[in-house]
Amino acid sequence: MPLSELRKKWWGMNFNVAAEEMRRLDGEPDENEKLKLYGLYKQAIHGDIPAIEDYRPFVSPSLHFYQNRY
Repeated sequence: MPLSELRKKWWGMNFNVAAEEMRRLDGEPDENEKLKLYGLYKQAIHGDIPAIEDYRPFVSPSLHFYQNRY
């Protein structure tokens, strides 16, 4: 089964089913397919990346000290 066919089915698969389907692929995936698979793997392991709006800006503790001093 080519990776494009697997892509249509993989939403909602559990890990063991997806791993077995990966073993049945016809040949080696190309670089773009490997990158997509790696991205899906990382997302499954670590979850979604927070949006940029969710990050709080870093403020050095000494910033207020130096701003008020001068």
